[in-house]
Amino acid sequence: MNNYKIILIACSAVFLMALSGCSKLLEVETPRNQLTTDKVFADSLSAISALGNVYYTLANGLNTNYNKYISLYTDEYGYTALNEEFYDGRLSANNGTNTNIWSTFYEIIYSCNDILERASDSDVLNEKTKNMLINEVKFVRAFCYYHLYTLYENIPLLLTTDVDENRTASQVDSVGVFSQIIADLTDAKKGLSADYPSGDKVRANRWSACALLAQVYLYQQRWQEAFDEADAVLNSGMYTPVNDIDDVFLANSRETILQLWRLNGFISDASTLIPSSRTSLPRFIVTDALYAAFENDDLRQRNWLGKNDVTTNGATQSYWFPYKYKNRSASNTTPEYLVVLRASEQYLVRAEAKAHLEDTEGAIADLNVVRARAGLTNLADDMDKASCLEAIYQERRVELFGEWAKRFVDLKRIGRLNTVMGAYKETWVDGESGRLPIPASELTYNTNLVQNEGYH
Repeated sequence: MNNYKIILIACSAVFLMALSGCSKLLEVETPRNQLTTDKVFADSLSAISALGNVYYTLANGLNTNYNKYISLYTDEYGYTALNEEFYDGRLSANNGTNTNIWSTFYEIIYSCNDILERASDSDVLNEKTKNMLINEVKFVRAFCYYHLYTLYENIPLLLTTDVDENRTASQVDSVGVFSQIIADLTDAKKGLSADYPSGDKVRANRWSACALLAQVYLYQQRWQEAFDEADAVLNSGMYTPVNDIDDVFLANSRETILQLWRLNGFISDASTLIPSSRTSLPRFIVTDALYAAFENDDLRQRNWLGKNDVTTNGATQSYWFPYKYKNRSASNTTPEYLVVLRASEQYLVRAEAKAHLEDTEGAIADLNVVRARAGLTNLADDMDKASCLEAIYQERRVELFGEWAKRFVDLKRIGRLNTVMGAYKETWVDGESGRLPIPASELTYNTNLVQNEGYH
């Protein structure tokens, strides 16, 4: 176990103790994150420990709610228990999970701002360590703001640790948000090394920044820039889709660009997603719509979905559940880390950019790389542009399900969110449900925030 992992174990306990006694991020009193103090940067080890806490919170505090609940909000996952607003598709402003997602993102942003300020002013950190810290937290901050925007759209842009200023911050338009995201990622791309700072891929490097930039440019329909960033990642020679589909989410897979380290080698919500036995009822199930989206003989359907046959009162019913990650408990032989960025998505980003740049043949070639790993036949390279784009959207659906709200973001950016979800969920409201509500507690603490349309 390297020093970074030891630091993470220690700082996770500190983080949990700090979280239990902290108040709202935007409240005038003590800010929520208390890990970083005046003494935290007494040396480089304590500075890296603060950075470790940021990654730890992404892997634990955020993932516990984010990935599976946004999949539940769309047409990817179903829910077998009762009274879940995300499954119903209509959230209240007091929804606890939604509040946790918002609060955790801003908690991480606050930590990033704190590290930025302290690293910039530090007299004890050497320039190499200072540069690494500054650019890594800029990457993480951009990651958080990108996901916050895609969920809520109307968000405050907090770039300081000044609690009074943060408490009165107004929401910023999309131009301001994306300008900051791109500025942070551009700095990170220039300032980070292609080599990973740790012995594995659990901290951002230059290609992590490029990969996230490719996603951001795709969202903005800036096709040439999206192509350039994805192309740079794929031509780096460091990443390629692995041949065995069961190895994709193993720790340090060659496909992985960035992963979040997990103690004992299983993700934080594994016990919620994976049933305790092959006869127990899964809580989160794959919808019929997602199951039907796979082509016949698609290895992803066979290997990334689990099946339980559940007998109740003498009647047996089959349920499919998400099974990309296999470990429900500790595994030292086949550890799994939470994957944030991977090569297959970069092939799909580059394919979509190529299609919009009128290179459909090149787009199909990239698409076929992903399909080949799934055991599917190649698509013909004489496909027209419209058909090519539909094939890419389809491939993204079955390749990226359950990962970082990709389905929600994809439907939104191609203008189909309300059409698809309106047909799927009766409670979906056109013009309202496409944005999550600003948590009611945040509106109380910051009266300058305005609730998204349709929520009270």
